[in-house]
Amino acid sequence: MTSGFSGAPGEQPVEAMAEAAVNALLHKINHPNSADTQTVFKPKLAIRQSTDPNAPSTLSI
Repeated sequence: MTSGFSGAPGEQPVEAMAEAAVNALLHKINHPNSADTQTVFKPKLAIRQSTDPNAPSTLSI
């Protein structure tokens, strides 16, 4: 299963991941002999100074 994600840049599909985890767990509880499944999510890379020294700072002091 592949899950797309249309959230804001830099955010991860947390709700979709949680929903998939709960669904997988419930399926395994109800069908203990079923084959394991995998869910693939499309993560977003947050470009920050730790990955790009030329990126604008997101922290103002």
